[in-house]
Amino acid sequence: MSVVSYQVILNKWSTHVAKDVYERNMGYLQEDGIITDRLLGYAYADSSLGHDRYGETVEIFLNGDALEILLE
Repeated sequence: MSVVSYQVILNKWSTHVAKDVYERNMGYLQEDGIITDRLLGYAYADSSLGHDRYGETVEIFLNGDALEILLE
């Protein structure tokens, strides 16, 4: 999974990003493929929650998005 894909998924689905956006006025992640300390923090949180490095959890979200687009 690419860094940009991970950033897109985090912006769309992550409660950590949502809290930072709405409570701390940090803004959404830039979807530019650059690995930042903030992005690494989210990756660490994902890992500690049991989301694996192969992105299997994220693939579920991507497959759901693809299905929604297909059905529209």
